[in-house]
Amino acid sequence: MPLVDHFGGGIWEVRRKLVGRIARTLFVIEEDVMVLLYLFIKKQQKTPQPELDLAKERLKLLRRRK
Repeated sequence: MPLVDHFGGGIWEVRRKLVGRIARTLFVIEEDVMVLLYLFIKKQQKTPQPELDLAKERLKLLRRRK
């Protein structure tokens, strides 16, 4: 599995294995800057929808501020 994956809508995920668990960071690239939207410890195989929804909401807020 790749270290980085694309979710669509500009949101990307980077994976990091920790001892006994897996960390995920959802991010976006805006104007050549990586903006971290959400970091969480994953407890299941699929990325939970509430975490993805939170990242999408934060992306909307970020883009509104411009």
